[in-house]
Amino acid sequence: YALIMGVIVAVLPYVYYGPNWEGVLMESESCREYWWKHLLYIQTLFKDNDQDYCMGVTWYLVDDMIFHVFSPIVIYPMYFAFKKTKKHLLPLIFWFFTLFWFTFGVFYIAYTTKQRPSEIISIDTFQTDYQYQVGFYFAPWTRYQAYLIGILLGYILHHMRGKPVKVKDEVNILAWEASFLAAFAVVYGLHTVRKSQQMTL
Repeated sequence: YALIMGVIVAVLPYVYYGPNWEGVLMESESCREYWWKHLLYIQTLFKDNDQDYCMGVTWYLVDDMIFHVFSPIVIYPMYFAFKKTKKHLLPLIFWFFTLFWFTFGVFYIAYTTKQRPSEIISIDTFQTDYQYQVGFYFAPWTRYQAYLIGILLGYILHHMRGKPVKVKDEVNILAWEASFLAAFAVVYGLHTVRKSQQMTL
């Protein structure tokens, strides 16, 4: 990570010059200015993150690291609840409780501050009123649910370790069909919205 940033700062600006090279120079300048935030993995926690063009696609690495650091707050209660009761009920209740509150919190912030479904999609009737210091798109707490799904899968795999898993053919086919339908809905469901860059509610 640091090596790539060093190349962007010290080497890339002098490699070539041509069309759209301003973007490369902007990235290099951003890395010179915000390097310390990137090395500490905290750049998405600052208000000026939308002006930071240094290795832009790495913003999710920061969120992922924050999830990793705080995941014991979810994992250990699940572990000790199962260890004490020898049943999966309490760990799953705690997991659903965590998922619910994170989802509710994100929904509440998005609804009350009139957030758009995407940064590149506009809604005529919506004027975003977001007073928090961190950009909503990059904020770690808006993306924790996917990590919670991974924690649940890890919990299941941990308790299924060494045990034979048998899935009926009918269930297997239905599960694959649901997966394909969900994937197609995610990719193509908002085709007209992506094409027009407009969305109505």
